[in-house]
Parts: sequence; structure tokens; C-alpha cells
Amino acid sequence: TPKDVGKIKQWRESTVASTSVQRISEILEPLVQKEEAARDLYWILGQRFRLVEEVGEFFEEMAHEESAHAAAVRFLSELLRKSKELKSLQKVVPQKELHQMITTLDKNRRNADKASLREAFKMAVDVESMERRCWPEGMIRALQKAVPEVFEYLPKFNQIKQVENQAA
Repeated sequence: TPKDVGKIKQWRESTVASTSVQRISEILEPLVQKEEAARDLYWILGQRFRLVEEVGEFFEEMAHEESAHAAAVRFLSELLRKSKELKSLQKVVPQKELHQMITTLDKNRRNADKASLREAFKMAVDVESMERRCWPEGMIRALQKAVPEVFEYLPKFNQIKQVENQAA
């Protein structure tokens, strides 16, 4: 009956949606883990060098930034639940590089409480350098193409789009 067909379609849509949500989480979770691992490393270094006020504050500020990045990725993940562009998303989130970064961050975290100041700054430079290699400048543009509807929720990006349209 038409009623049965409607129930089947509704069931199928909910099944596809739940699979989509799970796959989006699988794609973005390593990015959240990487941000949180960097946060933890910087927090340990901030505590380790807190007696040198400026150095401790520097690392604590870095920890807060990484925490904000993790929150932003979690927010993006929630918005992406409506997206059907999983293949495009997989192309712009570099899984292999993220797992390598997480491994490096874990190693650095294990050594952070014994690190000299020179080693601590080297760790920070390494982390930030890895992030730059992992996220090329075009990453936001690539994400906008992969999931354009997501950016409708973010006023900042709508303003950028309006300025770009006016300039064209």
C-alpha cells in the first residue's frame, strides 16, 4: 500500500542518515583527537614551565587555541550530519597524516614532563609545522565545495561569500 511504501522510505532514510552520521564521525574524529592531543601536550608544557611566567602562559594559550579547534571540529561534525558528500569530505580530511600526527603528539606528550625548554619549543614547532603540511591553505575552500550547505550556518563565511560576490 502507499502507506507501507511511505514507511519503507522513512526507514531507509533513517538508516542511510545513521550510517552517514557514523561515517562523518569516523572521518572527523581523528582531527578532534589530534587537536586534543596537541592541547594536552601544550597544557603539560605550560605546567612544566609555569615558573617562567611568559613561557607558561605561551603554552597555556596554545592549549586554549587547540581546545577551541577541537570544539570547532565537533561543531562542524554536527553540521555535517545533513551532508551527503562523504566522498568529498574524505578527500579533504587527510586520515593518514592525522594518524601520524597523533602518534607523534602521543610520543611528545610522554616526554613533555622531562623536556628542556629548548625541547619543548622544538615540540611546539614540530606540531605547528605538521599542521601546516596537513592543512594546506585551500582546505576551507575544499570543505566549502564538499559541503556547501554547512557554511550557510556560519555567518562569517556568508559575509566572505557576499564580499566575494560584490567584488566579482
